Amino acid sequence: MTIVATVLAIALPAPAAVCDQAHPVACIDAAAARWSVSGAVLRRKAWCESRMNPMAVGRAPVGRERALGLFQFLPSTWRTTPYRGRWIFSARYSSLAAAWMHRVGRGGEWACA
Repeated sequence: MTIVATVLAIALPAPAAVCDQAHPVACIDAAAARWSVSGAVLRRKAWCESRMNPMAVGRAPVGRERALGLFQFLPSTWRTTPYRGRWIFSARYSSLAAAWMHRVGRGGEWACA
């Protein structure tokens, strides 16, 4: 390794993970930044709700619905978000919807705090 390459390797931060199904934390952090809400709160909520699993399906039905995805949205709640036309299991859109809900004062609608 050259001296320049060594200096750059030390000086430059590691690239951030890409927001995708395999990296839900990156999606959560991007959504928190987009909606100016706490990434720590969203990460804690996603861990509590689904253990950071974007494909999670709740075990117990709530009425006729099951909680789905990273933030365990009920389909009826999902339809009230600006991301209702997107896939509920998407780490990206589930994170954006959760961040939006926090931004507009609906952060208390989850069982997990």
